[in-house]
Amino acid sequence: MLNSDTMPTTFRHDPRLYRSRVYGEGMVSLFALAFCVYKYITTLTTIRILWLLVGIVCIYSFYRLLISRSTPELITITPESIRFEGAGKKREYLISDLSEFLIKEFRIQAMQFIRIKDKSGKKSKYWIELKVYSDPKILEQQLLKVEERIHPEEMKAMIKSHNKQFQNKRVRDVSKRKK
Repeated sequence: MLNSDTMPTTFRHDPRLYRSRVYGEGMVSLFALAFCVYKYITTLTTIRILWLLVGIVCIYSFYRLLISRSTPELITITPESIRFEGAGKKREYLISDLSEFLIKEFRIQAMQFIRIKDKSGKKSKYWIELKVYSDPKILEQQLLKVEERIHPEEMKAMIKSHNKQFQNKRVRDVSKRKK
């Protein structure tokens, strides 16, 4: 396990990938939406429902990437706050003001979906693809620490503390073995 207390707290998305994944994919989804609208209008058969469904996916993709800006370019974590910056949008949250900070982990893709809600009721969602950020292991640890601070009574936090106790016990038991 890494000691993340002395590690960097600012994590930057790879700039080339950010431009292609956020702006590039956002514009492609916009053009695909325009094509779907064109095909929906000009097609007279029952396949119109397919163009409608593809158009809905394009709308969601365009909204997620360019309107809600849920893929941050820069993540800064301090002991009292967490800040997400990307595509011209900066949002900073004081950890003491958060009522919800939930992480859904997708281990195979090395991705996290974060839901944030502050005490005033404002909600935000972010998609964090860990492998494209600087220091991905430390970023993952830092985000999970924030979740643990906000929700110490959650099952995830209890399992993590139990696993730490179990690992410490195993290390002590190994050191007591006779040679």
